[in-house]
Amino acid sequence: MKKILLLLVVAAGVFAVSCGNAEKDLKVAESTQWKMISLAGVENVLMPEEDSYTLAFSNADGRFFGKANCNRYFGTYSVDKEYKMTFSKPGATMMMCRDDNSEGAYLSILDKVSSFAINSGNLELVDANGAVLATFKALTIVEPTVEKEAEHDHSGECNH
Repeated sequence: MKKILLLLVVAAGVFAVSCGNAEKDLKVAESTQWKMISLAGVENVLMPEEDSYTLAFSNADGRFFGKANCNRYFGTYSVDKEYKMTFSKPGATMMMCRDDNSEGAYLSILDKVSSFAINSGNLELVDANGAVLATFKALTIVEPTVEKEAEHDHSGECNH
């Protein structure tokens, strides 16, 4: 009986920690401007400028935006109660940019994202199979808005 009780206590603790981390990770993701540092499947990513590929979230209205090479892109995103993140297919400006082997690949992965993770301070966009599609490091941190805090209040629930 003691072993069962101990197992239940340990399981509840792991569940509580994972829920708290997901909520914290979401706040970090939404309150930071990110710079891409790696893109799965693209060799020798060319990113000479500090802000060649960026990603940010407008946590008040569920929109994402950023820079891909010399073009600006934008779209909508959502996060469900299990903290799974999905992106719409992005729209983008069509400026003539320097040759770059990753702009099209980067924009095409956004609609394949099914979740995210914050690992070692970096944002990882992950597909349905658990593969990391792109990794970003923090450029700047912005204060989360009050509206987003209320919007993502899941009444203390975490459904993993």
